[in-house]
Amino acid sequence: MLVWIVFAAVGLLALYFRNPHFFRDVQFVRKKLKTRSRILKYMQTNYSILDRFIDAEKEHPHKPFILFGDETFTYRDAEELSNKAARVFLQSGLLKQGDTVALFLGNEPVFLWLWLGLVKIGCSAAFLNCNIRSKSLLHCFKCSGARTLVAAEELQDAVDEVLPALLEQQVTVFILTDRCQTADLKSFKDKMSQASSEPLSKDLRSHLTLRTVISHAKLWLVACFPSLAGMNSDDVIYISLPLYHTTGFLGLASAIDRGITVALRSKFSVSQFWNDCRKYDVTVIQYIGEIMRYLCNTPKKPNDRSHKVRLAVGNGIRADVWREFISRFGNVKIREFYGATEGNFGLLNYSGKIGAVGRDSFLHRRYFPHAVIKFDVETETPLRDSSGLCIEATKVRGHDCDELTAGEPGLLVSEISLTAPFSGYMGDLQQSEKKRLHDVLRKGDLYFNTGDLLRIEEDNFIYFQDRVGDTFRWKGENVATTEVADVITMVDCIKEANVYGVEVPGHEGRAGMAAINLTEGLRFDSAAVFKHVENFLPAYARPRFLRIQSSLDVTGTFKHLKMKLVAEGFNPNQITDPLYFLDEKDKSYVPLTVDKFNLITSGQIKMTLFPYLGDDCAYILRSIKLGIRLTKYKKGKQFYSVLDCFLDAVKSHPNKIFVHFEGREYTYGEVDKQSNKVARALQTEARLKEGDAVALFLANEPSFIWTWLGLAKLGCPAALLNFNIRSKSLLHCFSCCGAKVIIASEELQGAVEEVLPTLTEQGISVFLLSEACSTPGINSLSDKISHASDQPMSRDLRANVTIRSTALYIYTSGTTGLPKAAVVTHERVWAASFIQAVCGITSEDIFYINLPLYHSAGFLIGMVGAIERGITIVLKRKFSASQFWDDCRKYNVTVMQYIGETMRYLCNTPRKDNERNHGVKVAIGNGARTDIWTEFLDRFGEIKVRELYAATEGNIGFINYTSKIGAVGRFDTEKEEPVRNSEGLCIEAIAGETGLMVGRITQRSPFIGYAGNHQQTEKKRLRDVTKKGDLYFNTGDLLRFDEMNFVYFMDRVGDTFRQVATHFVLIWKGENVATSEVADILTLANSILEANVYGVKVEGHEGRIGMAAVTLKEGEDFDCSHAYKQVVNYLPAYSRPRFIRIQPCLEMTGTFKMKKVKLVEEGFDPAHIEDPLYLLDPEKKSYVPLTEEIYRAIGAREIKL
Repeated sequence: MLVWIVFAAVGLLALYFRNPHFFRDVQFVRKKLKTRSRILKYMQTNYSILDRFIDAEKEHPHKPFILFGDETFTYRDAEELSNKAARVFLQSGLLKQGDTVALFLGNEPVFLWLWLGLVKIGCSAAFLNCNIRSKSLLHCFKCSGARTLVAAEELQDAVDEVLPALLEQQVTVFILTDRCQTADLKSFKDKMSQASSEPLSKDLRSHLTLRTVISHAKLWLVACFPSLAGMNSDDVIYISLPLYHTTGFLGLASAIDRGITVALRSKFSVSQFWNDCRKYDVTVIQYIGEIMRYLCNTPKKPNDRSHKVRLAVGNGIRADVWREFISRFGNVKIREFYGATEGNFGLLNYSGKIGAVGRDSFLHRRYFPHAVIKFDVETETPLRDSSGLCIEATKVRGHDCDELTAGEPGLLVSEISLTAPFSGYMGDLQQSEKKRLHDVLRKGDLYFNTGDLLRIEEDNFIYFQDRVGDTFRWKGENVATTEVADVITMVDCIKEANVYGVEVPGHEGRAGMAAINLTEGLRFDSAAVFKHVENFLPAYARPRFLRIQSSLDVTGTFKHLKMKLVAEGFNPNQITDPLYFLDEKDKSYVPLTVDKFNLITSGQIKMTLFPYLGDDCAYILRSIKLGIRLTKYKKGKQFYSVLDCFLDAVKSHPNKIFVHFEGREYTYGEVDKQSNKVARALQTEARLKEGDAVALFLANEPSFIWTWLGLAKLGCPAALLNFNIRSKSLLHCFSCCGAKVIIASEELQGAVEEVLPTLTEQGISVFLLSEACSTPGINSLSDKISHASDQPMSRDLRANVTIRSTALYIYTSGTTGLPKAAVVTHERVWAASFIQAVCGITSEDIFYINLPLYHSAGFLIGMVGAIERGITIVLKRKFSASQFWDDCRKYNVTVMQYIGETMRYLCNTPRKDNERNHGVKVAIGNGARTDIWTEFLDRFGEIKVRELYAATEGNIGFINYTSKIGAVGRFDTEKEEPVRNSEGLCIEAIAGETGLMVGRITQRSPFIGYAGNHQQTEKKRLRDVTKKGDLYFNTGDLLRFDEMNFVYFMDRVGDTFRQVATHFVLIWKGENVATSEVADILTLANSILEANVYGVKVEGHEGRIGMAAVTLKEGEDFDCSHAYKQVVNYLPAYSRPRFIRIQPCLEMTGTFKMKKVKLVEEGFDPAHIEDPLYLLDPEKKSYVPLTEEIYRAIGAREIKL
């Protein structure tokens, strides 16, 4: 017996490790099965919701049942008043058991008395929407099959409007008043006040038909649903939704089931909502998505969290509103559900996963069969395979939305059975049949068609996508209106959006259109809206038309009305509201005039799906031209190098300024002569010959340029050493390149002297750019240069240099270890120099270089690119945020270089009036975060940002020539790809999925490797990638591309760590954590300025657990609680940093990349780390100080991570 228990325990643990929601899944299914069993028992015994109410009245007759305004009605009051209502119906002689009565009234207690009274005499109630009028009212009444109508006194005018038609159908109409002036209408309240309150005989409802039983079963299902969400008999539920709607009535039915108190409001009031909650001690609220949004849009108050609400039950809340609601109004458990009034299936988000409507577990499918199947929204029919069965939609892993993108949207269907019946629509057999799907997963089965598109993600959470009628097709793609509306309303000026599709002559499908109303006090910002939809929506989903309305028409439950809008289309001849058209050329929404409308409908204005075609063509043409040039340089009689390009520039414009530096100007001619002097001095003093490598340990100054040019004239490759490295790192970098000579700046003499003994021992010649040097073993060079001749050097000195010869050694940044010397050939130098040309830079531009010249960005893209273009550069010793724009204005800069951090520093400077007063038109660089990029443009003007992706040693690169915010370029299907399949080949990533970037190694795209480091070079070579025997370069970078072929940098492989799944040690399955994304989220916290995220080893855990070193904003203390909320709201559990280390500053490389190696080695031991350390504590919902005692408890496994 014990063995079986152990086996069972191990099995449960295995399931739990594989699925952290396992026990919750089991608990929910158990509860649901228990509820179903309970309902089946009620059906067998004809125990209705009315019987439950009568029992509740006997159990606690004096307990408040309805709180309405200042009135209180107990369960006994409700019993007696419903008896009175029942007797009025009986005494009228109009009704018999099984008849239906239509109730046309708003939220008021008498609604309940009437409904309970009707049930007591065996009759059904049809709840009419109190907002409908005229034909809609008649239609709904006719569908109900009723012959009696009861209406509220305030709705008599609506009744009078259709009274002739009702009388023609011999309908009896009661008005809830004591006296009625209209002869054909009967009063009801006077009769009710005179009627007896004595209980009625159960025999009046004893002959329930099967149809009625099923109806009561559905009512029981509705009533029991909130109890699954955690509602109990001590709660007070607040109902402000209309009782005629399922959601509102759900609250009332569940209150009866649980025997609780209902605080009823006539209609929702955003200004009185929380006052009512406090007044009635409400603990449970009902919502629909719009209600939550309205509440979040109210002005903040000090008492926002002063309430007793613990649970919110409803549906339709957007993820961003969900987060904001919790953040603002406290830790209210939100239980989002999914269900259709007429349906036979429901979902409940019992785990609190933001945005989801439930979970797809094996047990739930086993006992409550359902599926999400592929669906063609154009024909509005399910897709079927060759055998005629439906095809289940797939789950897809990708990037976004808690690290998982949307799985494939599909139609939700649920099996129709005796335990899950579908009764259909009253009086509409055709529509009822449409809801029945045959042969879904096997021949002969029968499923209910919900009419809703949902998606299941790989973690098995289910998300509502759209309603079938609300999803339209454009350019061959499905467009989900709710998702588009969610994106549009993120723009500041737009308050609400109703998205739909309109027909455009000459186009298949329907083009997107949105009716919007504006945020109070804000004007429509057409350019900002265009930018936003361009950045966050694929081209086919962007609304082509916008219609600005003062208010959006909604139903009584705040759902947007679309039919009238769709019918009206986008014709300015018929629509008086302002209309706008998406104009790709102007990059804005422009007014839709009658002339433009005529051009669109006549086909003269094309709504293209390829807005970047022009940019693509221009890029391709430039690339072809540059490719032809490079081929010409390769095949010429003599190899034409960048040095030759420089010499031609000297001949062409010797007096043109080449370098501006600290108030001095150096022309092309002067730089050429100075480089000649350097070459002659080194030829004499260092005895250099062609092919000898020389290490340059120089700061950003003009001497760097002419020293390199001088070496190039001797045919010597230069190793560009980072001037920030010292000691062992300096020796390591020097040894990699095999140089026998090192040239250093005068200010770096101290660093050289530190390693001089080793250099001397190795026979290295050391030169200092100074007029004199008294240190033995170091030779001065500046004095020799000044005395040397400036006559041109013979080309014969570099006669053997070819395009495949080594030109440079450029070092990696060393963020994940010691720097590696990347071998850069002359071919790579040329390729890098062309980047400026591809970005549209011309000889008239002035290029600002503040990045270090030892780095490929500063040297190759900046300085060498300037030589290729023949332009002027402004050289800075180092980046200065305070002087940046002053320099740009002073030197008339037109092109700037950046890396992500420099752009962020510029955005963090105090605002000034003259921020847009500059001539900068292009920015070239890499690493700009989307939010920083957007802020930079908003603040400093319309600068074309050309984001790049490349590795110094790599053979593949991208240029974002379209200025698409966040992207590093456009995807070329011939260039990129790589987990391996059963054949050992790599598996290509799909659109939206993060993958490793690799570039095929060929003669045209070689990978030379790292100097003196064969092991690391070999690590970069991937074999058998797309076919056996091929060879690819492993960039070590994770990228993804979207459906528009834009490429996005995600993280570096060394920065992406494997995290164990939350709450338990998961040995065989983990998740990848992208540190850059986690850092972005952390820096949104109130107190955190910068974050460096990495993984640390924890004893007894597989993988590495997330940790972040952070710096705080000036004058701010670490806000433990807000940081916790930030990571919990925006990060999946496995990627939340478990440890935080607060540092005064974060250590970076010379190009502002975060250093991680030392942090990883130091771990999280408070005994060895002086910085404050914190631990994420889910119980306290905060980060708490990490003490030595806690550290030991983690090591001893007493505290589980």
